[in-house]
Amino acid sequence: MTGRPHPLDVAFLAAMEGYPPTTRWEMAFQYTVLGPVPTAAELRRRAEELVARLPFLALRLHGPAGARRWAPDPFDAAEQVAVVEAVDADHQQALARTWLDEPLDVPGPAWRLRIVHTPGAAGFTVVHTVHHALQDGLAAARTGLALLGCTPRPAPVRPRPAARRHAADLVRLAARTAADVTRGLAYRPGPFPFLTGRPGPMRVVDLPLARLKAIGARSGGTANDVFLGAVGTAVAHWATACGLDLAELPVLVPLDARHPTEQTWHGLQHGNRLFSTRLLLPGQGVSPAERLARVIRALHHRTVTARHAVQDTVRYLPASVARTAVRLFSAPGYSAAIVSSCPLPAHTPPDGLRVVSFLARGPLTPGHLLAVVLSGDGEQARICFHPDAGLPCPEALVDGWWRALAELETALLEGSGAVAGPGGVRPGRPRPRRGRSGSG
Repeated sequence: MTGRPHPLDVAFLAAMEGYPPTTRWEMAFQYTVLGPVPTAAELRRRAEELVARLPFLALRLHGPAGARRWAPDPFDAAEQVAVVEAVDADHQQALARTWLDEPLDVPGPAWRLRIVHTPGAAGFTVVHTVHHALQDGLAAARTGLALLGCTPRPAPVRPRPAARRHAADLVRLAARTAADVTRGLAYRPGPFPFLTGRPGPMRVVDLPLARLKAIGARSGGTANDVFLGAVGTAVAHWATACGLDLAELPVLVPLDARHPTEQTWHGLQHGNRLFSTRLLLPGQGVSPAERLARVIRALHHRTVTARHAVQDTVRYLPASVARTAVRLFSAPGYSAAIVSSCPLPAHTPPDGLRVVSFLARGPLTPGHLLAVVLSGDGEQARICFHPDAGLPCPEALVDGWWRALAELETALLEGSGAVAGPGGVRPGRPRPRRGRSGSG
Protein backbone atom coordinates (compact mmCIF):
# COMPACT_ATOMS: atom_id res chain seq x y z
CA MET A 1 0.00 0.00 0.00
CA THR A 2 3.01 2.26 0.05
CA GLY A 3 3.86 3.36 -3.47
CA ARG A 4 2.09 1.39 -6.14
CA PRO A 5 -0.44 -1.09 -4.67
CA HIS A 6 -0.23 -4.75 -5.57
CA PRO A 7 -2.86 -5.92 -8.11
CA LEU A 8 -4.46 -8.13 -5.44
CA ASP A 9 -5.02 -5.11 -3.17
CA VAL A 10 -6.85 -3.34 -6.00
CA ALA A 11 -8.73 -6.54 -6.90
CA PHE A 12 -10.13 -6.99 -3.38
CA LEU A 13 -11.39 -3.42 -3.40
CA ALA A 14 -12.98 -3.93 -6.83
CA ALA A 15 -14.58 -7.22 -5.75
CA MET A 16 -16.59 -5.36 -3.10
CA GLU A 17 -18.61 -3.63 -5.79
CA GLY A 18 -20.34 -6.83 -6.90
CA TYR A 19 -21.83 -7.47 -3.47
CA PRO A 20 -24.45 -5.79 -1.24
CA PRO A 21 -23.12 -3.04 1.06
CA THR A 22 -23.83 -5.31 4.06
CA THR A 23 -21.26 -7.90 2.91
CA ARG A 24 -18.70 -8.60 5.62
CA TRP A 25 -15.23 -8.18 4.11
CA GLU A 26 -13.40 -7.66 7.39
CA MET A 27 -11.41 -10.11 9.52
CA ALA A 28 -11.24 -10.00 13.31
CA PHE A 29 -8.65 -11.30 15.76
CA GLN A 30 -8.93 -11.80 19.49
CA TYR A 31 -5.79 -11.97 21.64
CA THR A 32 -5.91 -12.95 25.30
CA VAL A 33 -2.85 -11.40 26.95
CA LEU A 34 -1.25 -11.78 30.37
CA GLY A 35 0.60 -8.74 31.67
CA PRO A 36 0.10 -5.05 32.45
CA VAL A 37 -2.63 -3.26 30.50
CA PRO A 38 -1.27 -0.52 28.21
CA THR A 39 -2.70 2.94 28.77
CA ALA A 40 -4.71 4.63 26.03
CA ALA A 41 -1.89 7.18 25.59
CA GLU A 42 0.71 4.42 25.24
CA LEU A 43 -1.43 2.52 22.72
CA ARG A 44 -2.04 5.65 20.63
CA ARG A 45 1.65 6.56 20.64
CA ARG A 46 2.52 3.06 19.45
CA ALA A 47 -0.13 3.28 16.69
CA GLU A 48 1.26 6.64 15.51
CA GLU A 49 4.79 5.25 15.41
CA LEU A 50 3.62 2.23 13.43
CA VAL A 51 1.72 4.39 10.93
CA ALA A 52 4.86 6.52 10.48
CA ARG A 53 6.76 3.38 9.47
CA LEU A 54 3.87 1.83 7.49
CA PRO A 55 1.86 4.73 6.00
CA PHE A 56 -0.69 2.43 4.35
CA LEU A 57 -2.23 1.94 7.82
CA ALA A 58 -3.51 5.54 7.61
CA LEU A 59 -5.58 4.83 4.49
CA ARG A 60 -9.37 5.03 4.68
CA LEU A 61 -12.12 3.77 2.41
CA HIS A 62 -13.89 6.63 0.65
CA GLY A 63 -16.67 6.99 -1.87
CA PRO A 64 -20.16 5.56 -2.32
CA ALA A 65 -20.93 1.94 -3.22
CA GLY A 66 -19.76 1.31 -6.76
CA ALA A 67 -16.94 3.82 -6.49
CA ARG A 68 -14.90 2.79 -3.47
CA ARG A 69 -11.31 4.01 -3.33
CA TRP A 70 -8.41 4.28 -0.91
CA ALA A 71 -7.36 7.75 0.14
CA PRO A 72 -4.92 8.94 2.80
CA ASP A 73 -6.35 10.94 5.70
CA PRO A 74 -4.70 12.54 8.71
CA PHE A 75 -4.37 9.62 11.11
CA ASP A 76 -6.46 9.94 14.28
CA ALA A 77 -5.23 7.33 16.74
CA ALA A 78 -8.03 8.14 19.19
CA GLU A 79 -10.57 7.05 16.56
CA GLN A 80 -8.96 3.70 15.82
CA VAL A 81 -7.52 2.48 19.14
CA ALA A 82 -9.13 2.52 22.57
CA VAL A 83 -8.82 1.00 26.05
CA VAL A 84 -12.06 0.15 27.88
CA GLU A 85 -12.57 -0.91 31.50
CA ALA A 86 -15.09 -3.72 32.12
CA VAL A 87 -17.19 -4.19 35.24
CA ASP A 88 -16.23 -7.84 35.69
CA ALA A 89 -14.95 -10.86 33.76
CA ASP A 90 -18.35 -11.61 32.20
CA HIS A 91 -18.67 -8.02 31.00
CA GLN A 92 -15.15 -8.20 29.56
CA GLN A 93 -16.00 -11.36 27.64
CA ALA A 94 -19.27 -9.89 26.36
CA LEU A 95 -17.57 -6.72 25.11
CA ALA A 96 -14.86 -8.71 23.32
CA ARG A 97 -17.46 -10.94 21.65
CA THR A 98 -19.45 -7.89 20.51
CA TRP A 99 -16.38 -6.25 18.97
CA LEU A 100 -15.36 -9.53 17.32
CA ASP A 101 -18.70 -9.59 15.50
CA GLU A 102 -18.99 -5.83 14.83
CA PRO A 103 -18.42 -4.68 11.21
CA LEU A 104 -16.21 -1.79 10.20
CA ASP A 105 -17.85 1.41 9.04
CA VAL A 106 -17.54 1.90 5.27
CA PRO A 107 -16.60 4.60 4.33
CA GLY A 108 -14.21 4.93 7.26
CA PRO A 109 -10.97 3.60 8.74
CA ALA A 110 -9.83 0.23 7.41
CA TRP A 111 -8.92 -1.11 10.86
CA ARG A 112 -9.52 -0.65 14.57
CA LEU A 113 -8.11 -2.06 17.80
CA ARG A 114 -9.89 -2.27 21.15
CA ILE A 115 -8.55 -3.43 24.52
CA VAL A 116 -10.86 -4.39 27.39
CA HIS A 117 -9.72 -5.26 30.92
CA THR A 118 -11.18 -5.83 34.37
CA PRO A 119 -9.58 -4.02 37.32
CA GLY A 120 -7.44 -6.37 39.38
CA ALA A 121 -7.29 -9.06 36.67
CA ALA A 122 -3.98 -10.54 35.54
CA GLY A 123 -4.42 -9.67 31.87
CA PHE A 124 -6.64 -8.21 29.18
CA THR A 125 -8.38 -8.99 25.90
CA VAL A 126 -7.60 -7.37 22.54
CA VAL A 127 -9.87 -7.32 19.47
CA HIS A 128 -8.28 -6.18 16.20
CA THR A 129 -10.52 -5.78 13.13
CA VAL A 130 -9.10 -5.27 9.62
CA HIS A 131 -10.69 -4.85 6.19
CA HIS A 132 -9.58 -7.54 3.74
CA ALA A 133 -8.83 -4.94 1.07
CA LEU A 134 -6.10 -3.56 3.36
CA GLN A 135 -4.36 -6.76 4.51
CA ASP A 136 -4.73 -10.52 4.43
CA GLY A 137 -5.10 -12.51 7.65
CA LEU A 138 -1.49 -13.35 8.49
CA ALA A 139 -0.28 -9.82 7.72
CA ALA A 140 -3.07 -8.32 9.86
CA ALA A 141 -2.26 -10.65 12.76
CA ARG A 142 1.37 -9.48 12.68
CA THR A 143 0.22 -5.86 12.72
CA GLY A 144 -1.98 -6.54 15.75
CA LEU A 145 1.00 -7.98 17.61
CA ALA A 146 3.10 -4.92 16.75
CA LEU A 147 0.40 -2.65 18.17
CA LEU A 148 0.76 -4.59 21.43
CA GLY A 149 4.48 -3.89 21.49
CA CYS A 150 5.51 -7.33 20.23
CA THR A 151 8.15 -7.74 17.54
CA PRO A 152 6.87 -10.07 14.81
CA ARG A 153 9.57 -12.41 13.50
CA PRO A 154 9.91 -12.82 9.71
CA ALA A 155 9.19 -16.21 8.21
CA PRO A 156 12.31 -18.23 7.38
CA VAL A 157 13.59 -17.95 3.82
CA ARG A 158 13.43 -21.36 2.16
CA PRO A 159 16.01 -22.50 -0.41
CA ARG A 160 15.02 -21.74 -3.97
CA PRO A 161 14.81 -24.80 -6.26
CA ALA A 162 16.91 -25.23 -9.36
CA ALA A 163 15.69 -23.35 -12.43
CA ARG A 164 14.48 -26.48 -14.23
CA ARG A 165 12.56 -27.72 -11.18
CA HIS A 166 11.07 -24.27 -10.63
CA ALA A 167 9.89 -24.07 -14.25
CA ALA A 168 8.27 -27.50 -13.94
CA ASP A 169 6.53 -26.42 -10.71
CA LEU A 170 5.16 -23.31 -12.45
CA VAL A 171 3.76 -25.40 -15.30
CA ARG A 172 2.14 -27.90 -12.91
CA LEU A 173 0.69 -25.06 -10.84
CA ALA A 174 -0.83 -23.44 -13.93
CA ALA A 175 -2.30 -26.77 -15.08
CA ARG A 176 -3.81 -27.54 -11.66
CA THR A 177 -5.24 -24.04 -11.35
CA ALA A 178 -6.79 -24.25 -14.82
CA ALA A 179 -8.36 -27.60 -13.92
CA ASP A 180 -9.70 -26.18 -10.64
CA VAL A 181 -11.22 -23.19 -12.43
CA THR A 182 -12.81 -25.40 -15.09
CA ARG A 183 -14.43 -27.60 -12.44
CA GLY A 184 -15.44 -24.54 -10.44
CA LEU A 185 -17.18 -22.92 -13.39
CA ALA A 186 -19.15 -26.14 -13.93
CA TYR A 187 -20.24 -26.32 -10.28
CA ARG A 188 -23.88 -25.56 -9.52
CA PRO A 189 -24.35 -24.88 -5.80
CA GLY A 190 -27.30 -25.92 -3.73
CA PRO A 191 -30.07 -25.32 -3.95
CA PHE A 192 -29.63 -23.53 -0.62
CA PRO A 193 -32.78 -21.36 -0.41
CA PHE A 194 -32.18 -20.66 3.28
CA LEU A 195 -29.07 -18.52 2.68
CA THR A 196 -29.51 -14.84 3.55
CA GLY A 197 -26.11 -13.40 2.58
CA ARG A 198 -25.65 -12.20 6.17
CA PRO A 199 -23.33 -13.83 8.75
CA GLY A 200 -24.93 -15.52 11.73
CA PRO A 201 -23.56 -16.03 15.25
CA MET A 202 -20.10 -17.55 15.50
CA ARG A 203 -19.43 -20.86 17.20
CA VAL A 204 -15.97 -21.48 18.62
CA VAL A 205 -14.45 -24.89 19.39
CA ASP A 206 -11.33 -25.25 21.55
CA LEU A 207 -9.13 -28.35 21.72
CA PRO A 208 -5.45 -29.21 22.19
CA LEU A 209 -3.53 -28.83 18.94
CA ALA A 210 -1.75 -32.07 19.88
CA ARG A 211 -4.97 -33.95 19.20
CA LEU A 212 -4.99 -32.84 15.54
CA LYS A 213 -1.26 -33.50 15.24
CA ALA A 214 -1.64 -37.02 16.65
CA ILE A 215 -4.28 -37.89 14.03
CA GLY A 216 -2.09 -36.35 11.34
CA ALA A 217 0.95 -38.35 12.46
CA ARG A 218 -1.01 -41.60 12.27
CA SER A 219 -2.48 -40.75 8.86
CA GLY A 220 0.68 -39.45 7.17
CA GLY A 221 -0.69 -35.91 7.04
CA THR A 222 -0.52 -32.67 9.01
CA ALA A 223 -2.76 -31.01 11.60
CA ASN A 224 -4.07 -28.76 8.82
CA ASP A 225 -5.01 -31.80 6.71
CA VAL A 226 -6.93 -33.22 9.68
CA PHE A 227 -8.67 -29.86 10.17
CA LEU A 228 -9.80 -29.75 6.53
CA GLY A 229 -10.95 -33.36 6.55
CA ALA A 230 -12.84 -32.97 9.82
CA VAL A 231 -14.59 -29.81 8.57
CA GLY A 232 -15.82 -31.81 5.56
CA THR A 233 -17.11 -34.55 7.85
CA ALA A 234 -18.74 -32.02 10.18
CA VAL A 235 -20.61 -30.44 7.26
CA ALA A 236 -21.67 -33.91 6.06
CA HIS A 237 -23.07 -34.70 9.54
CA TRP A 238 -24.79 -31.29 9.55
CA ALA A 239 -26.45 -32.03 6.19
CA THR A 240 -27.69 -35.40 7.48
CA ALA A 241 -29.08 -33.79 10.65
CA CYS A 242 -30.93 -31.20 8.54
CA GLY A 243 -32.29 -33.76 6.08
CA LEU A 244 -30.28 -32.35 3.17
CA ASP A 245 -28.47 -34.17 0.37
CA LEU A 246 -24.86 -33.07 -0.01
CA ALA A 247 -22.94 -35.18 -2.48
CA GLU A 248 -19.86 -32.97 -2.39
CA LEU A 249 -18.55 -29.85 -0.71
CA PRO A 250 -16.27 -27.56 -2.76
CA VAL A 251 -14.25 -25.38 -0.41
CA LEU A 252 -11.96 -22.44 -1.06
CA VAL A 253 -8.62 -22.73 0.78
CA PRO A 254 -6.56 -19.49 0.87
CA LEU A 255 -2.78 -19.96 1.11
CA ASP A 256 -0.09 -17.52 2.22
CA ALA A 257 1.93 -16.62 -0.90
CA ARG A 258 4.10 -13.79 0.37
CA HIS A 259 7.58 -13.64 -1.12
CA PRO A 260 10.41 -13.14 1.42
CA THR A 261 11.48 -9.92 -0.35
CA GLU A 262 8.03 -8.39 0.26
CA GLN A 263 8.49 -8.18 4.00
CA THR A 264 8.80 -4.78 5.61
CA TRP A 265 9.72 -3.37 9.02
CA HIS A 266 10.24 -6.08 11.67
CA GLY A 267 8.61 -8.73 9.51
CA LEU A 268 5.36 -6.80 9.16
CA GLN A 269 3.71 -7.21 5.79
CA HIS A 270 1.25 -5.06 3.96
CA GLY A 271 -1.41 -5.83 1.41
CA ASN A 272 -2.84 -9.13 0.21
CA ARG A 273 -0.57 -11.94 -0.93
CA LEU A 274 -2.87 -14.94 -1.20
CA PHE A 275 -3.21 -17.86 -3.55
CA SER A 276 -6.49 -19.74 -3.25
CA THR A 277 -7.04 -23.33 -4.22
CA ARG A 278 -10.37 -25.11 -4.67
CA LEU A 279 -10.65 -28.42 -2.86
CA LEU A 280 -13.55 -30.79 -3.54
CA LEU A 281 -14.48 -32.65 -0.35
CA PRO A 282 -16.79 -35.67 -0.61
CA GLY A 283 -20.17 -35.26 1.07
CA GLN A 284 -22.36 -37.87 2.67
CA GLY A 285 -21.71 -41.57 2.22
CA VAL A 286 -17.92 -41.40 2.68
CA SER A 287 -16.11 -42.38 5.87
CA PRO A 288 -14.12 -39.70 7.75
CA ALA A 289 -10.91 -41.70 7.17
CA GLU A 290 -11.48 -41.82 3.40
CA ARG A 291 -12.31 -38.11 3.36
CA LEU A 292 -9.04 -37.35 5.15
CA ALA A 293 -7.17 -39.60 2.72
CA ARG A 294 -8.55 -37.59 -0.21
CA VAL A 295 -7.51 -34.33 1.43
CA ILE A 296 -3.96 -35.63 1.91
CA ARG A 297 -3.74 -36.82 -1.69
CA ALA A 298 -5.15 -33.53 -3.03
CA LEU A 299 -2.69 -31.41 -1.04
CA HIS A 300 0.36 -33.65 -1.35
CA HIS A 301 1.74 -31.64 -4.28
CA ARG A 302 2.24 -28.56 -2.07
CA THR A 303 5.80 -29.26 -1.06
CA VAL A 304 8.23 -26.67 0.24
CA THR A 305 9.72 -26.39 -3.26
CA ALA A 306 6.36 -25.75 -4.92
CA ARG A 307 5.78 -22.75 -2.62
CA HIS A 308 8.23 -20.75 -4.71
CA ALA A 309 6.04 -21.29 -7.77
CA VAL A 310 3.02 -19.99 -5.84
CA GLN A 311 4.98 -16.99 -4.51
CA ASP A 312 6.30 -16.00 -7.94
CA THR A 313 2.86 -16.42 -9.53
CA VAL A 314 1.30 -14.03 -7.02
CA ARG A 315 4.24 -11.62 -7.00
CA TYR A 316 4.07 -11.01 -10.77
CA LEU A 317 0.30 -11.41 -11.18
CA PRO A 318 -1.11 -9.10 -13.89
CA ALA A 319 -3.82 -6.71 -12.69
CA SER A 320 -6.47 -8.10 -15.06
CA VAL A 321 -5.84 -11.67 -13.89
CA ALA A 322 -5.89 -10.63 -10.22
CA ARG A 323 -9.23 -8.86 -10.64
CA THR A 324 -10.82 -11.83 -12.41
CA ALA A 325 -9.39 -14.32 -9.92
CA VAL A 326 -10.65 -12.51 -6.81
CA ARG A 327 -14.12 -12.09 -8.28
CA LEU A 328 -14.23 -15.76 -9.29
CA PHE A 329 -12.82 -17.18 -6.07
CA SER A 330 -15.16 -15.16 -3.84
CA ALA A 331 -18.27 -16.02 -5.89
CA PRO A 332 -20.79 -18.50 -4.43
CA GLY A 333 -20.89 -20.41 -7.70
CA TYR A 334 -17.25 -21.39 -7.28
CA SER A 335 -17.28 -22.83 -3.76
CA ALA A 336 -19.75 -23.50 -0.97
CA ALA A 337 -17.47 -22.75 2.00
CA ILE A 338 -14.27 -20.85 2.84
CA VAL A 339 -11.83 -22.84 5.01
CA SER A 340 -8.52 -21.34 6.13
CA SER A 341 -5.97 -21.36 8.93
CA CYS A 342 -4.28 -18.44 10.67
CA PRO A 343 -1.90 -19.51 13.45
CA LEU A 344 -0.53 -16.96 15.88
CA PRO A 345 2.51 -15.47 14.07
CA ALA A 346 5.94 -15.97 15.60
CA HIS A 347 6.88 -12.95 17.68
CA THR A 348 9.00 -11.67 20.55
CA PRO A 349 6.83 -10.07 23.28
CA PRO A 350 8.00 -7.20 25.46
CA ASP A 351 9.01 -7.99 29.02
CA GLY A 352 6.05 -8.93 31.20
CA LEU A 353 3.65 -9.60 28.32
CA ARG A 354 2.51 -12.97 26.97
CA VAL A 355 -0.20 -13.88 24.45
CA VAL A 356 -1.91 -16.98 25.83
CA SER A 357 -4.79 -17.37 23.38
CA PHE A 358 -5.50 -16.34 19.79
CA LEU A 359 -8.75 -16.54 17.79
CA ALA A 360 -9.30 -15.49 14.16
CA ARG A 361 -12.56 -14.89 12.28
CA GLY A 362 -12.54 -14.67 8.49
CA PRO A 363 -14.83 -12.88 6.03
CA LEU A 364 -18.03 -14.51 4.77
CA THR A 365 -19.33 -13.48 1.35
CA PRO A 366 -22.97 -14.07 0.27
CA GLY A 367 -23.86 -17.46 -1.17
CA HIS A 368 -21.48 -19.44 1.03
CA LEU A 369 -22.74 -21.82 3.70
CA LEU A 370 -20.03 -20.87 6.16
CA ALA A 371 -16.46 -19.76 6.74
CA VAL A 372 -14.22 -21.78 9.07
CA VAL A 373 -10.84 -20.65 10.43
CA LEU A 374 -8.31 -22.69 12.38
CA SER A 375 -6.24 -20.50 14.70
CA GLY A 376 -4.42 -20.95 17.99
CA ASP A 377 -1.28 -20.27 19.95
CA GLY A 378 0.79 -23.37 19.15
CA GLU A 379 -0.66 -25.45 22.00
CA GLN A 380 -4.39 -24.80 21.85
CA ALA A 381 -6.35 -24.96 18.59
CA ARG A 382 -9.32 -22.60 18.26
CA ILE A 383 -11.76 -23.20 15.44
CA CYS A 384 -14.27 -20.52 14.47
CA PHE A 385 -17.39 -21.64 12.59
CA HIS A 386 -19.08 -18.60 11.04
CA PRO A 387 -22.26 -19.73 9.24
CA ASP A 388 -24.76 -17.79 7.17
CA ALA A 389 -27.55 -16.38 9.36
CA GLY A 390 -30.12 -18.59 7.61
CA LEU A 391 -28.23 -21.86 8.00
CA PRO A 392 -30.58 -24.39 9.64
CA CYS A 393 -29.56 -26.28 12.81
CA PRO A 394 -26.11 -24.63 13.06
CA GLU A 395 -25.49 -26.45 16.36
CA ALA A 396 -25.09 -29.61 14.28
CA LEU A 397 -21.84 -28.19 12.85
CA VAL A 398 -20.14 -28.29 16.25
CA ASP A 399 -21.65 -31.68 17.09
CA GLY A 400 -20.47 -32.94 13.69
CA TRP A 401 -16.96 -31.64 14.37
CA TRP A 402 -16.60 -33.62 17.59
CA ARG A 403 -18.07 -36.70 15.93
CA ALA A 404 -15.59 -36.35 13.06
CA LEU A 405 -12.59 -36.28 15.41
CA ALA A 406 -13.88 -39.24 17.43
CA GLU A 407 -14.51 -41.25 14.25
CA LEU A 408 -11.04 -40.50 12.90
CA GLU A 409 -9.40 -41.49 16.18
CA THR A 410 -11.41 -44.72 16.31
CA ALA A 411 -10.56 -45.60 12.70
CA LEU A 412 -6.85 -44.97 13.22
CA LEU A 413 -6.66 -46.85 16.50
CA GLU A 414 -8.52 -49.85 15.11
CA GLY A 415 -6.64 -49.82 11.81
CA SER A 416 -2.98 -49.57 10.92
CA GLY A 417 -2.93 -45.80 10.68
CA ALA A 418 -2.71 -46.01 6.87
CA VAL A 419 -5.48 -43.74 5.61
CA ALA A 420 -3.70 -42.18 2.64
CA GLY A 421 -3.42 -45.40 0.67
CA PRO A 422 -2.06 -45.88 -2.84
CA GLY A 423 -1.09 -42.70 -4.64
CA GLY A 424 -0.91 -40.72 -1.42
CA VAL A 425 1.83 -40.56 1.15
CA ARG A 426 3.56 -43.38 2.89
CA PRO A 427 1.16 -44.84 5.51
CA GLY A 428 1.79 -43.94 9.12
CA ARG A 429 4.70 -41.59 8.28
CA PRO A 430 4.32 -37.80 8.47
CA ARG A 431 5.31 -36.15 5.23
CA PRO A 432 7.51 -33.06 4.89
CA ARG A 433 5.99 -29.92 6.33
CA ARG A 434 4.23 -27.79 3.73
CA GLY A 435 3.78 -24.07 3.72
CA ARG A 436 0.90 -23.05 5.96
CA SER A 437 -2.36 -21.67 4.74
CA GLY A 438 -3.44 -18.15 5.58
CA SER A 439 -6.72 -16.51 6.55
CA GLY A 440 -8.55 -14.94 3.71
